[in-house]
Amino acid sequence: MKNRYFSKIKSAFFTLVIIYFVLAAYYYISRSDLSGGDENLFIADLNFIKENGWFEAIKKNISIPYMILAYPLSLFMKYYIALRLVNITLLILFFLYLIRQNLKLPKSGYIYLAFFISASGYFYYGTNDTLFFLSLSVFLYEASKASIGKNYNLNFAISALLIAVFTRELSLVYFPVIILGLIIFYIKGISFSKNTLIPVFLLTGLLLINLPSLSTKGYLSYDRKLPPKSVTATWSQRQYLAQLKVNNKELEFQSHPTWKETDLYLKKYGEDSLPKSLFAGLTHDINLTVKEFFKDIFYVMIYHTRLLGLILLSILFFPTRKYYKTQRLNLELFIPVSVSIMIFIFSLIIISFVEMRWLAPVFILSILYYSHLEKNNKIPPYLLIFNMIILSLFAGYDSYNLITKIF
Repeated sequence: MKNRYFSKIKSAFFTLVIIYFVLAAYYYISRSDLSGGDENLFIADLNFIKENGWFEAIKKNISIPYMILAYPLSLFMKYYIALRLVNITLLILFFLYLIRQNLKLPKSGYIYLAFFISASGYFYYGTNDTLFFLSLSVFLYEASKASIGKNYNLNFAISALLIAVFTRELSLVYFPVIILGLIIFYIKGISFSKNTLIPVFLLTGLLLINLPSLSTKGYLSYDRKLPPKSVTATWSQRQYLAQLKVNNKELEFQSHPTWKETDLYLKKYGEDSLPKSLFAGLTHDINLTVKEFFKDIFYVMIYHTRLLGLILLSILFFPTRKYYKTQRLNLELFIPVSVSIMIFIFSLIIISFVEMRWLAPVFILSILYYSHLEKNNKIPPYLLIFNMIILSLFAGYDSYNLITKIF
């Protein structure tokens, strides 16, 4: 009876998520309006390349790997369609990558991923987020396979890491878990073969392509949302002021003051009244940093459920319980440890609010880890059922909203 009951819930969950996935994909892909300023930024980059050439575009700073993929498509289709088509292709390739793994993912794992992608939405937007998130996820997943003694593809992992690093500057924030992954590969054994030339050639090629930016500005070419030329404030100052205004109830949560308001604040209270860089913000007001750190952790742990249900809490709870029983911290805890590290880092350095999309790579890893725990019967059945019910309710509610928007 219990198995029959669980089977019906599972079937209903799978059906609802598949419907949700199809509706979300259609809705986001078919939208002719742009997804805010980010998609406009990459459309402007494609246009700049066409008008000024690659050399000038790289000097200006663009996301080179993403533009290389999107530019050929932009020659014969609308820019926003070309950008979105690249991301759809990347999603398909990522699912094919998971299917071909020797560490077989259960069917539920693909359904959890489909729900996460649909609930997030940003995987379909014409930005370089998808390329960065999925590339970094591949590297971390290969490291997780190595951590549990399964076959892993080091050359493929390093190649994916290089693409991620050259795609978004956000890779610097992920530096601690990247180093942890490299340490695991080193412990498990690094062997060289003719395939090692692939990441070597890739690194050489990416460095050569970056020469216009390296020679003129001294750093890699990344897309940067620069403030208007007439503005003296930095993004960090604007973000810091946002948190101050939110705390004083002068601004709604997840909103930002205008550039003009930020400049007026600096003019009134002095240039040092707001920290100029992200890391300067950590020590600008220690009490505020500590307060926002715990508040952001609470925010992430509550609001991530809209994307993952109980998955994140489960993959943090069960390995932690096992650790306290054995008092042994081993490599098999790579994913839970990496998830914890990144939540702590983003909660610490972001004085404003944590955007859930920044955590997408470790959220994807959480889903994969949870799916393997489920496959090996490490998750209690009642928790599996409860989680599927929660995600089914979200999928049903979101599907209804999408239907009203589409039709």
